[in-house]
Amino acid sequence: MKFRILRTVITVLCFFTLSQVFSQDIIAGWTFPTGLPGDTLADLHTMPNISSAMGTGGGTGSIGFSSGYSTSAATVTGWDNGMDLKYWWVRVYTTDYSNIQLFSMQRAGGNNPGPRDFKVQYKLGNSGVWTDVPGGTVTVANDWSGALSGLALPSDCNNQADPVYFRWIMTSNFDWAGGTVASSGIGKIDEIYIKGDMTAGLQPTQHQQGMIFSPVPCQGILSIEFPEGKKEISLFDASGRIVYQDVTENDRLSVDLSQQQPGLYIIHIVLDGRTRETDKIILSR
Repeated sequence: MKFRILRTVITVLCFFTLSQVFSQDIIAGWTFPTGLPGDTLADLHTMPNISSAMGTGGGTGSIGFSSGYSTSAATVTGWDNGMDLKYWWVRVYTTDYSNIQLFSMQRAGGNNPGPRDFKVQYKLGNSGVWTDVPGGTVTVANDWSGALSGLALPSDCNNQADPVYFRWIMTSNFDWAGGTVASSGIGKIDEIYIKGDMTAGLQPTQHQQGMIFSPVPCQGILSIEFPEGKKEISLFDASGRIVYQDVTENDRLSVDLSQQQPGLYIIHIVLDGRTRETDKIILSR
């Protein structure tokens, strides 16, 4: 399989970021692809969020997995008497990102009606205070209509090196059918995404850090030469999904692209946690 790599050098006046290709970067996302316990860790993430987690609080049952919007969904019972007490939560780091938005989908069980009413709150750091997000009310039914599609989060969630927590907390004890939530009532959540824009202060460089990409054209193995120091590499496909990640202090790295589909890819490289390099890669047969 033969590939051609097109590398774009970016200037300060006309810089290229992932947000211009994918609308916004996915900072962390949970799609529960396997239905296994490891799905509580984000399967889509920037490097700081490699261990970002989700869960429940307030005394619900433990998280299981069942059919979701596309693959699986996190599924929990034990929502009874949960008003202002029981909730879903996620933890993320928003370092280098602003204009944070939240996406999610919720559903309540059919024969075991789950909670109907939720609102979204956030807190900064482990000792922060939970605060309502304006416009963050969610009404859940026995379908996936309990959705948030780009809920704008407050500006103090931007560029946080300490963890930022978001939660969907019950605001009543009603189930979706209008009764009272029983301990057997089922709640589901799926397709959770935290998205944002890279801050303007982290514009890509013009390869002033001595990086070299080769060969051109490429036979499927992309070689990258680096200066000294720690490098964080992320490769995204056109849907925004991370298809390759690595952290290395080596001065050379080989990335096998031979199994990837032809099309547009974006590579992010962060040098020593400071200088960000972003390049467009087009793979074609």
